Amino acid sequence: MKKLVLLFSFLCINLAAFSQDTVWVQTFTWDSTARVGNFDFPDEPANAWQKVIMLYNMRCHDLAVGSGNVGCREWDYSCNTFIMDSTLVDSTRFTTLDHFITDFVNQAGLEFRYSTQPVYSYYKFTQQDVAYTNVSGERQSQVGAEEMPLTLVQGTYPTLKTLFLFSAAELTNAGVSPGKISGMGLNITTAGGEARYFKVRMKETTNGTVEATSPELDGFTTVYFKDSDFTATGNKHLKFSQDFDWDGNSNVLVEISVSEAAPLNPIQVMSQNIAAGKGIATPVGDNYFEFNGGGSVHYNGDMSAANDAVTIAFWSYGIADVLPVNTSAFEGVDAGNNRQVNVHLPWSNGRIYWDCGNDGSGYDRIDKQANPEDFEGQWNHFAFTKDATTGVMNIYLNGVLWHTGSGNNKTVDIQDLIIGANINGGNGYQGALDEFMIFDKALDVNEVQSIMHQSLAASPLIGNIVAYFPMNELTGTVTSDPATMGQTASINGSVGRKKRYGDQLRTGFAALPYRPTTTFYQGTYTRQVTNVDVLDSLQNTPNMVVSYGVSNSELVVLDTQFVWDVDRSFVFNEDGTIDDFLDVTPENTIVLEELEYFTKAPAKFEILSLVTPYGNGLDLGPEGVTFNIDVTDYAPILRGTKRMSMELGGQNQEEMDIRFMFVRGTPPRDVKSIQNIWPFRRGYFDEILNDRYFEPRNVQLNQDAENYMIRASITGHQQNGEFTIRNHYFNINGGNKEFNFDVFKECSDIPIYPQGGTWIFDRAGWCPGDPTQLHQYDITDMSSGGNVEIDYGLNGATMTEANYLVSAQLVSYGPINFTNDAEVIEIIRPTNQLEFARHNPACNYPTVRIRNNGSEALRTLVIEYGEKDQPKLSYNWSGNLMFGETEDVELPLEFFSFWKESDEPGVFEVSVRQPNGNQDEYMQNNVARSNFERPQVFDRPIAIEIKTNLRPAETKWRLKGMDGQVLLERQGADANTLYSDEFSLGRGCYTLEIEDSGDDGLYYWYWEQTGQSRGRGSAKVMNVYPNGIKIAAKTFEPEFGRFIQFDLAVPEDLSSTVEAGSFELIGVHPNPTTDFINLDLEGFENQTFDVQITDTRGQQVMLKQIRVVGESQQEQLMVIDLPAGMYFVRVTNGDRQWVRQFVKL
Repeated sequence: MKKLVLLFSFLCINLAAFSQDTVWVQTFTWDSTARVGNFDFPDEPANAWQKVIMLYNMRCHDLAVGSGNVGCREWDYSCNTFIMDSTLVDSTRFTTLDHFITDFVNQAGLEFRYSTQPVYSYYKFTQQDVAYTNVSGERQSQVGAEEMPLTLVQGTYPTLKTLFLFSAAELTNAGVSPGKISGMGLNITTAGGEARYFKVRMKETTNGTVEATSPELDGFTTVYFKDSDFTATGNKHLKFSQDFDWDGNSNVLVEISVSEAAPLNPIQVMSQNIAAGKGIATPVGDNYFEFNGGGSVHYNGDMSAANDAVTIAFWSYGIADVLPVNTSAFEGVDAGNNRQVNVHLPWSNGRIYWDCGNDGSGYDRIDKQANPEDFEGQWNHFAFTKDATTGVMNIYLNGVLWHTGSGNNKTVDIQDLIIGANINGGNGYQGALDEFMIFDKALDVNEVQSIMHQSLAASPLIGNIVAYFPMNELTGTVTSDPATMGQTASINGSVGRKKRYGDQLRTGFAALPYRPTTTFYQGTYTRQVTNVDVLDSLQNTPNMVVSYGVSNSELVVLDTQFVWDVDRSFVFNEDGTIDDFLDVTPENTIVLEELEYFTKAPAKFEILSLVTPYGNGLDLGPEGVTFNIDVTDYAPILRGTKRMSMELGGQNQEEMDIRFMFVRGTPPRDVKSIQNIWPFRRGYFDEILNDRYFEPRNVQLNQDAENYMIRASITGHQQNGEFTIRNHYFNINGGNKEFNFDVFKECSDIPIYPQGGTWIFDRAGWCPGDPTQLHQYDITDMSSGGNVEIDYGLNGATMTEANYLVSAQLVSYGPINFTNDAEVIEIIRPTNQLEFARHNPACNYPTVRIRNNGSEALRTLVIEYGEKDQPKLSYNWSGNLMFGETEDVELPLEFFSFWKESDEPGVFEVSVRQPNGNQDEYMQNNVARSNFERPQVFDRPIAIEIKTNLRPAETKWRLKGMDGQVLLERQGADANTLYSDEFSLGRGCYTLEIEDSGDDGLYYWYWEQTGQSRGRGSAKVMNVYPNGIKIAAKTFEPEFGRFIQFDLAVPEDLSSTVEAGSFELIGVHPNPTTDFINLDLEGFENQTFDVQITDTRGQQVMLKQIRVVGESQQEQLMVIDLPAGMYFVRVTNGDRQWVRQFVKL
């Protein structure tokens, strides 16, 4: 488990001093579930505030430490914070075509030829006219008694399909012999007229029944196809165009279908009462709707019954040449326009999404990657179910459970439903839909299978239907189902109406109690088959043409009309392939051209760009961690009631607490205004290069201002955009690019570490768990006149897989308010502030950040510093800072007594005075205080133990005293070796620095996971006891990235022979070793030592006397001849003795 221990950070300013002049605004809190809301900020002008600070606190959910969705969430996501100001306007440039045409390639320069009159396509069917030239040995075998008439074709429903099963036993008993069946006879009792596209298909089957719920629909052989005359009663001999070969053992399934028959009266045939499972029919025909993005079906009837459970089922046929693109097969919302049901079938990534249920905080969702055949190129039946009580959501594909999900308990409230698009008419479905049903229960697999083909009127589920649209209307503006529920839905826009021919019918089957009395003909026939082509016309789906214009820079719709594409008049073969093109004369032609326009919206300002940390194993503590973000530049918009939001995916990764502190006073210069140069947005690399986004923009300057500055935060994303350094630029008024800068951030030294992911890798402008880089450029000298042209772009070659989130504002300032004014803006050491956690706790090198807030260059300054209620030190700083420039000043510290002797946390105080030897004109910003934790105290000799990993050349470490003197420095170490250096330190403060040039510490989990193990090192500070035992007092996290800085306090001299501030060191390395060890002796000038090496039994194996001449000395002891094992080095000087151990390999 990776654990982060960070202290809650405090502002590095004197809060007590400002307690009467500070206004606090609380926004989101740890228990907030929403990430958008309206908050009341003080309604005062920007110049009322010396500064405005946002305290951005995050902690892990439920104070838990875990992985996945436990505690801090697993992945790093953008989590940007925005303020919306409706008094200002963002404008976004777009280009579009002057016409949008459905079912057409919308591309500039293309011609669309059209007619206002319907254009037709034709289906060519090849029928067979059969004549016998010779017949011999004919046998007629009648199956079934003649008991009563059966209506085969109903006059009011002329398109039908019937399926009749004849068992092998029935055929045999009737005299049918195995072999060729050449014809079939029906006894016509009522002659109705002509039956068009009369077709007979047959197949052998092992099934003993034919069921309406699961009919056999494929694998048939067409034996008869002809427009047939049923104008006479008596036997109707149907002469087969090809023989059907019966094996004598199988049952035979006979399919009879008719399309568009229009008899004067029903056609009836003699039939026999039969047992169940011998015959089924779909006698009412079926059509379907085709969607192309230009139309939809709207229903807003009562769907309240589908609340705790729902099933939405339908047939679909996606267009293979178009999909996958972003689609919604349907979407339903509640009264608040919250999504309640939706299916992406599919999305552009090829995944199918099922969204269902919404309590206002979001919807439940399951999704799965689909194969192309699951959503395109064929008819598929889908059923989407949800049971909010059990939390189970399912997707059934063609009657089989395809995907499931649990834990989805949000109930459903559908008030408005769009079929064929989303609720706004966008993301239009590309393909055909049929038999759309909504049930008030979550159907199981058997029930789903039962509704696929069976007539709903005959189904026991008819009582559970909430809405049903068969989509059979070939004309009109409504679709309805008067036979069952009687609902009516409106048809909007361009929705194609397509008919099914009889043999294509797949739904609406019901059982038949009768079967035609059928005669099968066998014998020897000489046929003459004549193919007859029959054309059937079908009106094409009209194209919706939306015409656009530009008015006052905004896009407006000029006209919407429905016309027909004259270049899409085809002759189709029966299988749907194109046989021919028909030439239709156009009435007019549209040539598509581009328009440029701007959209306008209330201005939305990004006040913080941050990517969340990797959460696996991350512990942010019970108080969380807090970043202090200076948002003074946004003071003009942080007033009154404002809408604040956290967006882009990471807003719920942690619990958030965000406060704003408004410090009353005079700013260095008044912020007159802030404006977005471009609205915040994402731009892909080529879109930025081509000025599709972030185009050169003419910005009007605030005439009340004297100074202007661009401030920008930019983050790169996707594989190349995230990890590849790129040079960006701002160009002012054309010509040479004035400001070129790299968008790349060092991540191995961020304060929140380690994290449960690849946190150490540098990224384009951001690091997980850390604020984004801020780029600021003064353009005052380039801003003469009332306007300035600003362009943003990228330098270098195009990258794929790269996009950038860009926030860029122009801040306008008044004149500088002071001539001589210096400010302490931050205390870096000592402090508990999160941003400087890697440099603290501290007792060495107090460091402060000063800034010149005056118009005169700051060259001298007096800085006073020390602990609260302690004597202060004074430091005379000198330098050269122009207005707004900062410098980190390391303050001298000579005596350890500077620090208070206490175990309690302290308060560090810094004040500045006499800038340039003058009276400071604004005293309110001269003092800063920081709360800090004291460094770890050591009251006995210590050992610094570093075990290297497999890349030792990357690692070096040093120990420094209060005066900066380097007491120990090691680099060029051996791999996988333990180095132990013991010190007897004098009173004082010491700093241990461990650096890794590879930026991956002594261990990084990633290398092991990717098969590139670099070993595991370690770093410890040990307490050394008189008997030589060493116990770890401080163990450092080996996954530390770039560096560790650790201050240790020694309040008393650890030996009477050691002067304050000095030290003694005895070290042995390398360890383990193969041939020699180095004995390091430091701090023992002109002293003599006895050096003894013993084995684990106490047997002496080496004895040597050493005289130390200088301040430090290294002796090499050869151990190559010693057996492998553990040994002890005893170094004796009078009554003092040190013991070190090493391993001989």
